Amino acid sequence: MKKTSYYTPPGLISNDEKLFLEGDSSPNSLERLLHQYQNGQVRWLNSGTPWLTEGAKSWLARNISCNDKVLEFGAGRSTIFFARQAARVTTVEGSPDWTLWTLFYLYQHPYLLKKVRMHFCPAEWNPSFPEGIRRYWKENRRALDSNDVYELERDISSVSFPGNNIVFFDGNLRSTVFLQQIKKMNFDEVEVIIIDNTESIWNSEVCAKLIPETYERLDYVAGSMDVIPPWQNAKHITSIWIRKDRLEKSVPIITDVNTHMSLEERKEYMLPIPEDFDVDKSIIDGYAYIKNRLDIAQGN
Repeated sequence: MKKTSYYTPPGLISNDEKLFLEGDSSPNSLERLLHQYQNGQVRWLNSGTPWLTEGAKSWLARNISCNDKVLEFGAGRSTIFFARQAARVTTVEGSPDWTLWTLFYLYQHPYLLKKVRMHFCPAEWNPSFPEGIRRYWKENRRALDSNDVYELERDISSVSFPGNNIVFFDGNLRSTVFLQQIKKMNFDEVEVIIIDNTESIWNSEVCAKLIPETYERLDYVAGSMDVIPPWQNAKHITSIWIRKDRLEKSVPIITDVNTHMSLEERKEYMLPIPEDFDVDKSIIDGYAYIKNRLDIAQGN
């Protein structure tokens, strides 16, 4: 078979390999992606509920309506869920695999597809690069340089989609995305803020520090019905901050664990907290990284 050649712009790494290789195991094979979708991901997506704690899913199922518009960071089952429940969902995703798997599913369901808007930016690492690099860039690492990394991080964290009253933070580069989004959030517009994985001290306390007191926090702790991935060490909390005027109109959910907890009470359900963790320092360091590395001025 004739080898395909690609034009290489000046300064870029030469690449004369075929993009799609025969066989199911090659890194960029559409065959492999489709095989994984048909033999697992389609069933995963078809469940139609986000991978949050059961209590949080119950609250959302009872309180998200056809009048709501959702901005979510992280595509997948949550996209399907919000498309079924809400008027519109705008999804920001960094994984090429999950972008395509989600689109594969939506393609087969036109009444859901018409309600979805998607922004794809392949910053597929969490919490940082290169320690948290995910599947696609692990297998295509030589295509990225530091300038690419910073540009992708700038893009995915700085997106602006006004007009949404519910915002859900999950997915890649979560801390940088949250810090960028929260400082320009319109709190007169946003009624509900969902943060997954608040069993992590950063997700729990940095987010709590920056979300205004006009919102009430509800912590939904994983129970006996929850499936928790092994890397979370049997700990999973999804927290929902609800603006108090919206909370008054919401349907409450009864759970085994009190949803109004202090940090001391919450620690029982959280991952181990580093001794040197400091909320204020974490915020200062996070914004310093955004300013100095991503070259984003405060207020932008």
